[in-house]
Amino acid sequence: MPTVEELYRNYGILADATEQVGQHKDAYQVILDGVKGGTKEKRLAAQFIPKFFKHFPELADSAINAQLDLCEDEDVSVSL
Repeated sequence: MPTVEELYRNYGILADATEQVGQHKDAYQVILDGVKGGTKEKRLAAQFIPKFFKHFPELADSAINAQLDLCEDEDVSVSL
């Protein structure tokens, strides 16, 4: 499970990649894995996943499932 720092680092990789963002599938996967972390990690993942969703059609199912997991989370602060 990625830490808050790892999520921010991978977000930075994707944000800085501009037109080559689709080449950083591994960075997006780390963000998707953030839904398995603690409350802070889940909240960041909830913000970051949709931002880059369109760049990774091959991970669309995983991204949708990750967002659904967040919606179903017992922690109200995550599932908002």
